[in-house]
Amino acid sequence: MKRTLEQLREDAIDIPLTTRMRQRAKSTGDARAERNALCVLAVAEYLEHWQGYEINLDASDVWNPVLRRLDVADVPVEGLGRLECRLVQDEAVLPQLPPEVWYDRIGYVYVQLQPDAARLLCVVLPFDPEQQDEIEIEPIDALLEHLARLAIAMPIVAAELVMPLAHGTVLDADQQLAVVAQLERIYRQERSSRWGLRAEEVLMGRSTVGAVREEMQASPESFARQELAERLMEKLAIVWNELRG
Repeated sequence: MKRTLEQLREDAIDIPLTTRMRQRAKSTGDARAERNALCVLAVAEYLEHWQGYEINLDASDVWNPVLRRLDVADVPVEGLGRLECRLVQDEAVLPQLPPEVWYDRIGYVYVQLQPDAARLLCVVLPFDPEQQDEIEIEPIDALLEHLARLAIAMPIVAAELVMPLAHGTVLDADQQLAVVAQLERIYRQERSSRWGLRAEEVLMGRSTVGAVREEMQASPESFARQELAERLMEKLAIVWNELRG
């Protein structure tokens, strides 16, 4: 059952905004970037100091004077990928996710700024942009479960994707992160009977996997790739089912 925004707000997490956070956010130079930076700093604080994740805060595009014009606010989680922060300004409506962040994010955290704290309201997990009407908003606790699934999956996927997939293409680390996020989406949203097919589409670059989509092309080794896709999903389903309990 889908929860209302008011119900999600009951499970929200408040992160105190320190003087140091405010000073660093102010250094971005304009009001929108400053607000986005506060959201980034709050989510980074929660993940790094409350939950023990390694955050490469300096690598966030919110500090890049060119890229932040696109209204991006990403938190780079070491070894897992980039979370996007979205500022909630209307208490009754969650902001739309712009196309710039559809393809290469591992999740989306909605943040509401208050006088002394940033409230982490809820999270949206990776989705298929062609089916945006099916996007589900989850309580903020779902973020930790999601990151745990990605962390468990990364070594499994990295071990399987050591060989070229198509025309000699070998996925780099960022592309592997994109693949993992999409395989996790398939696990959550698709029927198990379709996992292999959907995973093969991801490996072929025909699905929404960002940079991977641009790099990969169709290959004559379709049988081997289908076998790889099915094997990957079987292995991932085992560890993810165990994590779910």
